Amino acid sequence: RTFSLPLLTEASGANADIVLDAVDAALASSVLEPARDQDDDTYQFAHALLVDAVLKSVSPARRRLTHERIAGILVARTPDAVDRIASHYANSSNSEQAYVWCRRAATRAMALYALDEAAEFLQHALTHATTDDERAAVHDDLARAAEHSGRWADVERSCDAILAVSTYASDAGLALPVELRRLQARVRLGQGAQETEGECRALLTVAERVGSRAYIVQTRSLLVQTLARAGETDEAIRI
Repeated sequence: RTFSLPLLTEASGANADIVLDAVDAALASSVLEPARDQDDDTYQFAHALLVDAVLKSVSPARRRLTHERIAGILVARTPDAVDRIASHYANSSNSEQAYVWCRRAATRAMALYALDEAAEFLQHALTHATTDDERAAVHDDLARAAEHSGRWADVERSCDAILAVSTYASDAGLALPVELRRLQARVRLGQGAQETEGECRALLTVAERVGSRAYIVQTRSLLVQTLARAGETDEAIRI
């Protein structure tokens, strides 16, 4: 809805006088207005519905091309505008750049605990992912964001998606942390102690086989909590 005159001129590829005539006409008809608290070269559509009307008048192919062009200009002009760049690439046909920038924007959002925004960018990244490994990486980030938000069903779904990837299905050591995360989510969702104990012991066998001390401790800790819930205090203390 808001844009700068230099960006509009460069993105349109039109002569500066033509762009200015169009802006003047839009101002005169109250389609555009100067953006408040911005410099003199920044304008905005007077109403969000006007943006929708303009978008509907343009073919989807042209919209995608324009989004990609604007994203490229922003990368050159303001590379720190990660969110804006990611949003434009997400609406373009450039899946490679959309994947990279949407994950970058999600990382920034996660650092600020803007978890819903991070999840939205990650969904865009997932749409533009082209390989199973890329999709698994996005689902790992989605699971992390869902953990911070307490959306345990989403954590479980993302873990399921990762474990369905052949790379993880064939490598017990690689799959172990994902299976642990999924089990923790299931416990949060109310899975019974008996079922959880069985899964913990199975994962502990895997952890001891692949030799990961960190995951052995993590699995034992979860098993201890499960046994305590079931009233098996002596076994919990022994472990």
